[in-house]
Amino acid sequence: MKILIFGMGNIGKSTVGELLARKIGYDFIDMDTKIKKKYGTMLGFQDEYNDQYERDELRAEMISSWIKENENVVIALSPIAYLDAYEDFFEDSDIICFDLTDRAENIFKRLEFTDDNDNLLHIPQSYLNKHKAYYMHEIQADFDYFHTLYASKMDSISMDGKSLDEIVEDICKKYKLV
Repeated sequence: MKILIFGMGNIGKSTVGELLARKIGYDFIDMDTKIKKKYGTMLGFQDEYNDQYERDELRAEMISSWIKENENVVIALSPIAYLDAYEDFFEDSDIICFDLTDRAENIFKRLEFTDDNDNLLHIPQSYLNKHKAYYMHEIQADFDYFHTLYASKMDSISMDGKSLDEIVEDICKKYKLV
């Protein structure tokens, strides 16, 4: 079985994916980590493939190769804007795809920022709070875009108000993984 976790940035795909993989004994792949390893940084990947459609097609090729290499795997994906290259995944009975969602307020609490070299930046909470309305607007816009895009293709799993263990349990129950 292959499990693909979709969702917007800062939603928690990697954290949930890693915990899920550990619980069910699957391999785990974090797409962003693989991209950074191959291209040096996420910016390096974007510089080499500056067209979003081209990047999304390349990501689909990466996923295809990982699926062929791994019998049982959970893959946390970078946000995907163009889903036409992913149709085979949605139609394959051996692949589970879901969109991880949460409320904007919860995502705001998890925001992380990096520099051009993918080093984590410490942004003071006072600064974030001062600009909260801006960030909340941007988070909600991303959520609306990605959730609307993904809703026509896959189920959603809501994280709202749940512990990580509860979310993993919900996924396991929904897809009969344990």
